[in-house]
Parts: sequence; structure tokens; C-alpha cells
Amino acid sequence: MTNQPGNALRTFFNPTVFSFEILSVATLIFLVFLWKLFAVILKKQHNKIFLSSGYTIATLLAFYLPWAFSSIASQTSVYPFLNPLSVFYLSVLKGLANSGQVLNSSNTLIGSLLWKGIPYILTGQLIGGLLGFSLFVGLFFLIKKINQNDLENNINHLKISMIVSFDDKLSLKWYTIKEIVFIMMLMLLLPLISMTNTAFYKTNDFQVKLIEGLVVGVIIFASSFVNFFCFHLFFSLINIIFKTISYLKLSKQLKQQSAYYKDLIKFFIVVILTIIIPMILAFFAILIKMASGVYISVS
Repeated sequence: MTNQPGNALRTFFNPTVFSFEILSVATLIFLVFLWKLFAVILKKQHNKIFLSSGYTIATLLAFYLPWAFSSIASQTSVYPFLNPLSVFYLSVLKGLANSGQVLNSSNTLIGSLLWKGIPYILTGQLIGGLLGFSLFVGLFFLIKKINQNDLENNINHLKISMIVSFDDKLSLKWYTIKEIVFIMMLMLLLPLISMTNTAFYKTNDFQVKLIEGLVVGVIIFASSFVNFFCFHLFFSLINIIFKTISYLKLSKQLKQQSAYYKDLIKFFIVVILTIIIPMILAFFAILIKMASGVYISVS
């Protein structure tokens, strides 16, 4: 089972895992931006249910399509990390999984952070994000070209920045609180669901992923009332890249009035929270596991 998350994190490079990280993240990024484009064209960009349902479907497909394809293309199943949040969470959880389940070690931490695989997995996710974004850009201009005379929907006036860039009016304090709350909700619920004993509850991996998707949908919908949250770091990366390009084009006077540096700080806040929160929650999960005697697979 060399493609399992724990084993993937223990090696410097696994070509199968790397390939499916690219595929899964490319699927997510492409579908989310495509859905947002549909929302703008259909004038539903402020419809919380429309946006949330589309983002949830995109997330489910990003899990299911690579997973289904792996059953054909790979000898063993691949379970994509998909999100940097999962990478950092599992690097701690799988690294310390033996704690409390080795004889005479109930009060001792055993193992260490699984760091070897983090660089290539995150690189695969970055490449996947860029690939998904590139595919979207190509489709975006194709749609504009085909519909350039469509005056009713006014598609011709659309710009890429209108789709991939976003503004958050919250102060740094409240923005940080928002991100902490929703990232914690995501990382508290999803790992618990993924550890469901499928034999005991007579379920399968497909059903577990479906439940995870429903939970993601509820969290995304809840976050829509505060302009969503950073579900995936790549969205914030693309946003700050476009904000930087726009900022550099401004005159010196307009630069002084720009909120660019506030946006830049928000980006770094998201980066830090994406790393710290999952690792802290995984560590507490290990402590709870040690106290309760629950068994966790190290693979």
C-alpha cells in the first residue's frame, strides 16, 4: 500500500501520488473557477446556495475522479491529499500514530513529523493548481470569443480578474478569526469522518467520501455569509498574484490609497494558519488517542 497517505509522506518522491495530486487539484481549481464564471454570466454571483452547491460539487469531483481513475491506472488505490491542510495534518497524525498503541508506551510520544514527502506533495498540488487555472483561462477566452456578440449576458466585458480575484472587507483581526474558525471546523470534522470504521458501520470508502462532501458543503455554505474562507491555499495565491499585478500598474498616488498591503498580510495569515492549525489539531488528536486507546493506522 505504498500510495497510502502515511507511506506517501515517508518517501522523498512517489510518482503515482505526485501525479494524482496534480490531477485532483487541477480538477478542483478548474471546476471552482468555471462555476464562478457561470455564476457571473448567469448573474448569480451573490447567490449563496448557487455558489456553495457548485463549490461542493467541485470538491466531490476532485476527490472522486482521481480516486476512480486510480483504480484503473494504478495497481493500488490512491487517496489524494488535495489540500495543504490535509498534508500538514496527516504529517503529524501518521508520524505519531504509534503513540499509545505500542506495548508499555501509553504515555509516550512515539515517532516524529513525516516531513520527507511534504515538498513533492505540495509541489504536485501547486502544479495541479497552475494546470487547472491554465485550463480555465483557455476555456474563458474561448467562451468570450464564441459569445463576443452576446449583448444580453454582456460576456465580452468579463476579465479573468473578475473571476479569480476577490475582495474581503474585514479588518485583519476579524479576517484572522474567520479563517481560524472555518479552518478548525474543516479540520476537526473531516479527519473524524475519514476514520470511520467502515466494517463496523457497514459502509464503504465511497459513502465516507460522500459524507465528507456533505460536511464540506455545509461548512462552505456557512462561510458564504462572511464571503467564504480559504478552503484551498491556491485560491489565495492566485488572488494575491492578480492583486500584485494590479497594484504595480497603479500610479504612485493611487498606490498610497491602495489596500494592497492589507491583502498581502491576509495572504500570509492564511499561509501561516494553513500550516499551524492542522498540525496543532493533529497533535491534540494524538493526545486524545493515547488517552482513549484508539488504534490509528500508520500507513
